[in-house]
Amino acid sequence: ASAYTQTGPSSVTILSGGAMIDSSAFNLNGGALRGTGTIDGPLTATTANATTIAPGASPGTITINGNTILGGSNTLAMEIGGLAAGIDYDLLDVNGELTLGGLLNLTFINGFWPLIGDQFDIVTTNAAVLGTFTNVANGGFLQDTDGFHTFSVHYGAGSAYNPNNVTLLAITPEPSRTLLLMLGAASLMLRRRRRS
Repeated sequence: ASAYTQTGPSSVTILSGGAMIDSSAFNLNGGALRGTGTIDGPLTATTANATTIAPGASPGTITINGNTILGGSNTLAMEIGGLAAGIDYDLLDVNGELTLGGLLNLTFINGFWPLIGDQFDIVTTNAAVLGTFTNVANGGFLQDTDGFHTFSVHYGAGSAYNPNNVTLLAITPEPSRTLLLMLGAASLMLRRRRRS
């Protein structure tokens, strides 16, 4: 149960099949933490070097039993492929206090397309959520990495949902509605051109 320190930009720790790392502290000083399993101790991602936390193997859950700090150079990379946490979409479950920092990246998998109002609790904690993502504040809007979906993102003391979670709310129309909106806009532009 001594401290576990990972360094180097290409270093990767992969939790497989629910594996557990029992450490007094997990220091993510470079590289990535991926997979499904448990860190039995606090985790700190450095602000000095680029790091990535990516739960699951498309998708899955990383559980951290301890206070967790995401540094300013960290990326929390989450995949969404359905509505069930840890089964259809990635989940970071923190048993302790969570301090946010760095980027939140969202990627869709398995051809999934959310409906307006679909809710995803991508991070859960049993204590306070502090800090902020550098690319989206509480109540702000964030697109997935392909630019097809937009979410409102909620976390921390001012959250419209559970302040101990990071919650996504889908606000992008499903494909059929998007097509109808585009056809409607095109029709309106054609009418305006004919009048002029």
